Amino acid sequence: MYLEIISPDKVFFRGEVEQASVPGMMGNFTVLPGHAAIVSLLVEGDVVYMEKDSEKRFNIISGMVEVKDDKIVVCVDRRKETP
Repeated sequence: MYLEIISPDKVFFRGEVEQASVPGMMGNFTVLPGHAAIVSLLVEGDVVYMEKDSEKRFNIISGMVEVKDDKIVVCVDRRKETP
């Protein structure tokens, strides 16, 4: 699957992933290959994805996700900065 994590002015990540979990409004959900098409608003939390057997986390405040044809696009309004 292909994952993009973007904002209106910056690309944070683009690449192949094995799976991704996002903080949806009704709770976290995981996207695996072959997932049904979906669009969802996102709330504060972590986008967690597996890239070559390595788990990565990207903390967000809000955004949206679109999943279609094994492509995941996460558009974030703001990224939560961690100290």
